[in-house]
Amino acid sequence: NMEMICDFINGISEELSLKNRRASVWGDMFLYPYPHYNSDNSYACFAPSSDAEQYMLRLLSRDLIIADWQYDSPKSPVETAAVFVKAGLECLLCPWDRGMEQMRSAFKTAQDNELMGFLHTTWHTLSKGMPYVALAAIGGFESIGEYEYKRIRTYSAALLRKVMPVAGDYKRAGWSKIQVDSLW
Repeated sequence: NMEMICDFINGISEELSLKNRRASVWGDMFLYPYPHYNSDNSYACFAPSSDAEQYMLRLLSRDLIIADWQYDSPKSPVETAAVFVKAGLECLLCPWDRGMEQMRSAFKTAQDNELMGFLHTTWHTLSKGMPYVALAAIGGFESIGEYEYKRIRTYSAALLRKVMPVAGDYKRAGWSKIQVDSLW
């Protein structure tokens, strides 16, 4: 039941607000896959209808932060964010380690639409995605070249070693078979 789900989420949001915290929730269940969306982007939208989308968005507390995880959206704008903004909800775009174009698209959409922000998502791909985490922190998606990206990858590998010291044993360092690419 859509109303029960929204009431449950709103209840959590209300409890957190009593502790001066805000709840965030993945937004995919509130989105309907409109046919007019850019077909170059593969959106995660699981509301059963546009009416259901609108109904749930009306029920949600405006204190919520929507985490819009559109992992396969290489073309800006990421159109789903506008649905949340139009409904009066704050939105974070949350790309994943799928590639630089997806990151740039999400970052540009967040900037152009003055969204709450940009949150890089990591799951089981942190070894590959650590450089993206660094890029997200510095907002360096617009003009990053291959050389700079390799440097960030190298710095990320060094950071992983500091977080998890391995007493000089390279094979135990980090999560990947090879941690550092040659810069030259």
